[in-house]
Amino acid sequence: MKIRVNRLNDYLFKRIFGSEENSDILVAFLNAVLQPRTEESITSVDLIDRNLDPTFFTDKAARLDILARTRDGRLFNIEVQLLNPYEMERRTLYYWATLYQAQLAEGQHYRDLKPCIAINILGYLAFPDEPGCHHVFELRERSTARLLHDDLRIDFLEVPKFKGNAMGLPLALQRWMLYFAGTSGKTMEDVAMTEPMIKKAITCEEIFLKDQTERRLYFLREKARLDELSLKEGAWREGHRKGMEEGMQEGTRQKALEIARQLLDLLDVATIADKTGLSREEVEKLRLG
Repeated sequence: MKIRVNRLNDYLFKRIFGSEENSDILVAFLNAVLQPRTEESITSVDLIDRNLDPTFFTDKAARLDILARTRDGRLFNIEVQLLNPYEMERRTLYYWATLYQAQLAEGQHYRDLKPCIAINILGYLAFPDEPGCHHVFELRERSTARLLHDDLRIDFLEVPKFKGNAMGLPLALQRWMLYFAGTSGKTMEDVAMTEPMIKKAITCEEIFLKDQTERRLYFLREKARLDELSLKEGAWREGHRKGMEEGMQEGTRQKALEIARQLLDLLDVATIADKTGLSREEVEKLRLG
């Protein structure tokens, strides 16, 4: 039976994009995101290992980032995030800052710092009210848009927002978005024919899923994701139910207080309390003003 692959599964993503033998796949993806001039295209990357112990593969908090360095020293942190972790903006800034400051050893100069680029591939909508599915953040002056420095760049790719239409994306990035969106069939075959590295990525998927151990770890990560989603939805429903109940109770109380105010000149405290369900103390407070 053919498995419908979730290409945003972080374990699968790490295996395809984060291995030395597939570094050419990562290079093609980075060039599609950055769209550099031909002479500035990335030709190779060195991967910085960020493996997690296998015992954490079912841990919902496990993170499997890819860190890579280009020949000119630029650092890339590529991360897949399926579910909204909240405070994502601060988190990615924190990771960027940690990576940036860690470059300098004692005695080095600020001129030795290299650009750090964070690329977040999202399985949820981080900017639901904004057009486009590729958002690039840089350090620019507010009124003139002058770039302060190109050492900081943070990209967000909202995969669910991409429905196969261009959305202003360069053709190469459109193809990668189709890939991450889980496109299959004739459309994906056509994409693979025009983009060799996507074809290689699909081949790697097929090899990956034939390995019993790898397939098991893939499904463990999928289970952890579904468990986390189920817990979040359950917590939301419970919070919504409690909120409704509390709201109804408060509404009933406010109605009782209004009725009690209307009866203050007609009935005694004990009778008003009995008729409205309020305590005598509450009715006394209304009488006192």
